[in-house]
Amino acid sequence: MARYLCMLIVAIICSCYFFPFIPNFIPVVNTKIILAIIGAILFVCDTIKYRSAQISSSFFILSILASLFSLWNWIAITYNNTDDFTYSNYILSMWVWFAAAYFVCWCIKMVHNTCNIRLLANYMAAICVFQCAISMMIHYIPFVKSCVDIYLVDAGVHMDRINRLYGIGSGLDTSGIVFSCVLLTMAVCFTHNILNMSKWHVLSFVISSFIIIIIGNMISRTTSVGMIISTVYLICSMGISKLSIKYTYFHFIWMCGLILAISVFIGYYYYNYVPEVQHQIRFAFEAFFNWVEKGEWSTSSTTILSEDFYRWPTDMETWLMGDGHFVDPEKPGFYKKIDMGYLRFIYYSGIIGLLFFIVFLACAVRLCIRNIKTYQSLFLLLILLQFIVWLKVATDVFYMFAIFICSSYFFDKNSNDSEIKEIA
Repeated sequence: MARYLCMLIVAIICSCYFFPFIPNFIPVVNTKIILAIIGAILFVCDTIKYRSAQISSSFFILSILASLFSLWNWIAITYNNTDDFTYSNYILSMWVWFAAAYFVCWCIKMVHNTCNIRLLANYMAAICVFQCAISMMIHYIPFVKSCVDIYLVDAGVHMDRINRLYGIGSGLDTSGIVFSCVLLTMAVCFTHNILNMSKWHVLSFVISSFIIIIIGNMISRTTSVGMIISTVYLICSMGISKLSIKYTYFHFIWMCGLILAISVFIGYYYYNYVPEVQHQIRFAFEAFFNWVEKGEWSTSSTTILSEDFYRWPTDMETWLMGDGHFVDPEKPGFYKKIDMGYLRFIYYSGIIGLLFFIVFLACAVRLCIRNIKTYQSLFLLLILLQFIVWLKVATDVFYMFAIFICSSYFFDKNSNDSEIKEIA
């Protein structure tokens, strides 16, 4: 019983890492910073205990690249005489993510005697399913909503105004990115470990994936990017693209068919008899409904995106140095009302700043691959996700690379995989 309680505590800590929020009872810092403070203390203690740093020298190379990115952003905002410091202190953000990730991996190590990607995938799947479930409860159960809004996170007013689902620290595009990253991690881990998975484990994977895809899209349609990439990856892994399905995937395929049929049946019922659910379903799968009803695959987001393609800088100075603005200096919102990530970075610190950021992320991927060669495909898919999502929104998936890099420092090659199955 005590072990499962510890696993629950670790899951809560993981949720505070992937879905950080500012607690109403500590309205000064968010949960990510709290984890980072504890992680930094533990890192110092471990360094003293083992008389050597627990993080390799590659961390300092990443720090140098993050410093160069920060420095260039400082030059850009100084040159443009602005006070938008959104990414000018990115080196601090990097260290905060690393320290917080160190604490998360340290906790997993304490409970399971190891910390690896399969364990992380199981915890990430669990907290994403929880976020999906709690978002529905917040939306449909007033008591739950009042408790969350009063004691945990004050996001209700804004989210109610735009009529969007939200969880505890989850909501809008940021959550869609996390859901997408988790779907990719789950898919890659599934293909790597399917031979050692029981039917119950496979079924739990399928159910978790469907919950994240369906409700995750209701929270943020960016989830669909991870859904598409992970689906293509699974299709290629199963051999369907070569018209030859591997025997080990037969149970997975019929389970997917069964859960899909049940999901369609439940969705059809609620779509026709519960107007509020109908609104959520139409929002989540707006492109599909537009394709059926209007003959065009489009959403309100793609319409905005098409407008962004005509807002590229028109002078070389802006291309090189940007305008020094990431957010609108006059009112809340994006600079020039631009949503596309590539454009927002270019307008902030020019194409040079964007290239610094890309090189930094590429080096993070290289470090992940060097430390954990088995999951090379996962890290490449994650950076692909980053580049695709930048077409829609400016975001940063470095927190995924940070926790994978930290997990490699706690990995125990002699660990027993039976422990991993306990949280499946």
